[in-house]
Amino acid sequence: MSPLEVLVTATELGVGYTTLLTHSHFALKILNDAQYRALKKSSPKSIRSELQTGNTEIDLVVDEAYSAATLDLEVGDRVAFVGAHPEQAQTALEMLSGCQVPLGVAKIVGTHRLRLNNGVYLSIRTARKHYVGPYENRFLEEPLNDGK
Repeated sequence: MSPLEVLVTATELGVGYTTLLTHSHFALKILNDAQYRALKKSSPKSIRSELQTGNTEIDLVVDEAYSAATLDLEVGDRVAFVGAHPEQAQTALEMLSGCQVPLGVAKIVGTHRLRLNNGVYLSIRTARKHYVGPYENRFLEEPLNDGK
Protein backbone atom coordinates (compact mmCIF):
# COMPACT_ATOMS: atom_id res chain seq x y z
CA MET A 1 0.00 0.00 0.00
CA SER A 2 1.45 3.35 -1.04
CA PRO A 3 1.08 6.67 0.78
CA LEU A 4 -0.95 7.97 -2.18
CA GLU A 5 -3.43 5.09 -1.86
CA VAL A 6 -3.82 5.80 1.86
CA LEU A 7 -4.37 9.52 1.16
CA VAL A 8 -7.00 8.85 -1.51
CA THR A 9 -8.78 6.34 0.74
CA ALA A 10 -8.73 8.74 3.70
CA THR A 11 -10.09 11.54 1.53
CA GLU A 12 -12.88 9.38 0.18
CA LEU A 13 -13.83 8.19 3.68
CA GLY A 14 -13.70 11.73 5.04
CA VAL A 15 -11.05 11.02 7.68
CA GLY A 16 -7.49 12.20 8.18
CA TYR A 17 -4.45 10.44 6.79
CA THR A 18 -2.97 9.71 10.25
CA THR A 19 -6.36 8.65 11.59
CA LEU A 20 -6.73 6.05 8.85
CA LEU A 21 -3.18 4.76 9.40
CA THR A 22 -3.64 4.49 13.16
CA HIS A 23 -7.01 2.76 12.88
CA SER A 24 -5.74 0.38 10.18
CA HIS A 25 -2.74 -0.60 12.30
CA PHE A 26 -4.04 -0.75 15.87
CA ALA A 27 -7.74 -1.55 15.49
CA LEU A 28 -8.11 -3.42 12.22
CA LYS A 29 -4.61 -4.98 12.16
CA ILE A 30 -4.42 -4.47 8.39
CA LEU A 31 -0.96 -2.90 8.58
CA ASN A 32 1.99 -4.50 10.32
CA ASP A 33 4.51 -2.45 12.33
CA ALA A 34 6.92 -1.96 9.41
CA GLN A 35 4.18 -0.81 7.02
CA TYR A 36 2.74 1.52 9.65
CA ARG A 37 6.12 3.16 10.37
CA ALA A 38 6.92 3.52 6.66
CA LEU A 39 3.55 5.11 5.84
CA LYS A 40 3.68 7.34 8.93
CA LYS A 41 6.81 9.04 7.52
CA SER A 42 4.69 10.62 4.77
CA SER A 43 2.25 13.48 5.26
CA PRO A 44 -0.62 14.59 3.01
CA LYS A 45 1.36 17.71 2.13
CA SER A 46 4.44 15.72 1.05
CA ILE A 47 2.32 13.25 -0.94
CA ARG A 48 0.57 16.06 -2.83
CA SER A 49 3.88 17.83 -3.44
CA GLU A 50 5.22 14.71 -5.19
CA LEU A 51 2.34 14.96 -7.68
CA GLN A 52 2.61 18.63 -8.49
CA THR A 53 4.87 20.63 -10.70
CA GLY A 54 6.00 24.11 -9.76
CA ASN A 55 3.85 26.12 -7.35
CA THR A 56 0.59 24.37 -8.19
CA GLU A 57 -0.89 22.99 -4.98
CA ILE A 58 -3.38 20.12 -5.14
CA ASP A 59 -6.67 20.27 -3.22
CA LEU A 60 -8.13 16.84 -4.08
CA VAL A 61 -6.81 13.58 -5.52
CA VAL A 62 -9.12 11.34 -7.56
CA ASP A 63 -7.96 7.86 -8.62
CA GLU A 64 -9.47 5.14 -10.81
CA ALA A 65 -11.30 3.59 -7.83
CA TYR A 66 -12.92 6.86 -6.70
CA SER A 67 -16.54 6.01 -5.99
CA ALA A 68 -18.01 9.30 -4.79
CA ALA A 69 -20.58 10.45 -7.27
CA THR A 70 -20.02 14.15 -6.63
CA LEU A 71 -17.00 16.40 -6.24
CA ASP A 72 -17.73 19.60 -4.31
CA LEU A 73 -15.26 22.27 -5.36
CA GLU A 74 -14.75 26.01 -5.28
CA VAL A 75 -13.55 28.05 -8.25
CA GLY A 76 -9.78 27.69 -8.31
CA ASP A 77 -9.63 24.30 -6.56
CA ARG A 78 -7.14 21.90 -8.14
CA VAL A 79 -7.93 18.21 -8.70
CA ALA A 80 -5.25 15.63 -9.51
CA PHE A 81 -6.35 12.58 -11.47
CA VAL A 82 -4.24 9.48 -10.76
CA GLY A 83 -4.84 6.45 -12.97
CA ALA A 84 -8.01 7.83 -14.51
CA HIS A 85 -8.33 11.16 -16.24
CA PRO A 86 -11.16 13.25 -17.71
CA GLU A 87 -12.06 12.57 -21.31
CA GLN A 88 -13.74 15.93 -21.78
CA ALA A 89 -13.19 18.58 -19.16
CA GLN A 90 -13.48 21.76 -21.16
CA THR A 91 -16.69 22.88 -19.47
CA ALA A 92 -15.94 22.08 -15.84
CA LEU A 93 -12.17 22.02 -15.45
CA GLU A 94 -9.26 23.73 -17.09
CA MET A 95 -6.60 21.05 -17.56
CA LEU A 96 -3.06 22.22 -16.81
CA SER A 97 -0.12 21.06 -18.87
CA GLY A 98 3.38 20.23 -17.67
CA CYS A 99 2.23 18.30 -14.58
CA GLN A 100 3.21 14.77 -13.60
CA VAL A 101 -0.43 13.71 -13.44
CA PRO A 102 -3.53 15.16 -15.15
CA LEU A 103 -4.43 18.24 -13.10
CA GLY A 104 -7.63 20.21 -13.50
CA VAL A 105 -8.65 23.57 -12.06
CA ALA A 106 -12.33 24.30 -11.37
CA LYS A 107 -13.28 27.35 -13.39
CA ILE A 108 -17.06 27.63 -13.89
CA VAL A 109 -19.69 27.92 -11.15
CA GLY A 110 -22.46 25.34 -11.47
CA THR A 111 -23.02 21.61 -11.79
CA HIS A 112 -21.26 19.63 -14.49
CA ARG A 113 -20.91 15.97 -15.50
CA LEU A 114 -17.45 14.65 -16.18
CA ARG A 115 -16.65 11.31 -17.81
CA LEU A 116 -13.37 9.65 -16.88
CA ASN A 117 -11.47 7.42 -19.29
CA ASN A 118 -12.42 4.36 -17.19
CA GLY A 119 -16.13 4.94 -17.90
CA VAL A 120 -16.99 6.46 -14.49
CA TYR A 121 -19.11 9.61 -14.45
CA LEU A 122 -18.56 12.25 -11.79
CA SER A 123 -20.80 15.16 -11.00
CA ILE A 124 -18.85 18.31 -10.19
CA ARG A 125 -20.51 21.04 -8.14
CA THR A 126 -18.46 24.21 -8.26
CA ALA A 127 -19.22 27.13 -5.96
CA ARG A 128 -17.85 30.65 -5.87
CA LYS A 129 -14.58 31.03 -3.94
CA HIS A 130 -15.22 31.22 -0.17
CA TYR A 131 -18.98 30.80 -0.65
CA VAL A 132 -20.84 30.27 2.61
CA GLY A 133 -24.14 28.47 2.32
CA PRO A 134 -27.34 29.88 3.86
CA TYR A 135 -27.46 27.35 6.72
CA GLU A 136 -23.93 27.75 8.10
CA ASN A 137 -25.03 29.85 11.08
CA ARG A 138 -28.51 28.45 11.67
CA PHE A 139 -27.68 27.03 15.11
CA LEU A 140 -26.20 30.25 16.49
CA GLU A 141 -28.27 32.34 18.85
CA GLU A 142 -29.86 35.49 17.51
CA PRO A 143 -27.90 38.63 18.40
CA LEU A 144 -29.41 40.65 21.22
CA ASN A 145 -31.23 43.77 20.14
CA ASP A 146 -29.87 46.68 22.21
CA GLY A 147 -32.86 48.86 21.42
CA LYS A 148 -35.60 46.50 22.77
